[in-house]
Amino acid sequence: MKFKKEKDLRLFVKRFLKERLKGLPDEKPFEVYVESLKPPIVKIFSPFYSEGNLLRAHEVDLILLELYNLGILVKLYYEDDLGEGEVNALACPCAD
Repeated sequence: MKFKKEKDLRLFVKRFLKERLKGLPDEKPFEVYVESLKPPIVKIFSPFYSEGNLLRAHEVDLILLELYNLGILVKLYYEDDLGEGEVNALACPCAD
């Protein structure tokens, strides 16, 4: 897939996750940041712990495989993958 703008890629991935991951609370959305357009690479920050629900983690892995098959490389970070310092450094710049 080809995307002209970072916003298009980010919104596509967000919509893709929302459609595929049913039952997630709206107050804890996935954060998606575009790393590159060519090739399409995104970072996804999950607001959940990787070991909290192994079935859900497996479901997320299958969805990431679908994105990979569409030509989008995803770097996924779970809540427990990040140290306290990293969380603050990786905060969304729009939150300032």
